[in-house]
Amino acid sequence: MSTSVAQRFDLWARNLMPAATTFLVAILSVVPVGFGDLAHVTPAYVMMATFYWAVYRPDLMPPTVVFVLGLLHDIVTGFPLGGGALVMLAVWGGALSQRQAFLGKPFFIAWLGFVVIAGIAQACLWLILSLYTVSIVAPLPILGQYLITVTAFPLVAWVFVRIHRYLVR
Repeated sequence: MSTSVAQRFDLWARNLMPAATTFLVAILSVVPVGFGDLAHVTPAYVMMATFYWAVYRPDLMPPTVVFVLGLLHDIVTGFPLGGGALVMLAVWGGALSQRQAFLGKPFFIAWLGFVVIAGIAQACLWLILSLYTVSIVAPLPILGQYLITVTAFPLVAWVFVRIHRYLVR
C-alpha cells in the first residue's frame, strides 16, 4: 500500500522534530533568565537538547545536524565560531557512548549523566573562550550557566519527553 503525500509529510515532520526543537532552543538561548550579576546567563538549552536526543533518538539527531545547530548557536550567542559546535559534538558523543547506561533506568540516572557531561562541556567552553581571548576568562558566568543548566534540565527534559511521546513517536 502506498503512502499519501500527507502521510509522507507527517513522517518527515516527525523525524525533523529533534532538529527543530534544538533549533528553537538555540534561538531561545539568547533570552537571559539569570538573576543579579548573572542576569545575562542563560541555561545551555542546546546542550540539553543535544544530550536528550542523543540518548533517546540518536537516529534523528546525526552528528552533522548537531554540528550545524552548534554553529547556529555560536552565531546567535557570539561564541567563537565552531568552538561551541565542537563541544556539542563532544556532548553528543558522550551521551551516545553512555546511552545504554541511561535507557530503561530512572530519570535520575540520566540526569546524573547529564550533570557529569555538562560539567566537562562547560569546562571545555571556558577553556575555548580563554584561549580565544588569550586571557583567563572569569569562571563565575560559566559556573552560573552550569548550575542553571543542570537545575533546569529536568523541566526541559520533561518538555522533550512530551514532544518525543506525542510528536516524534
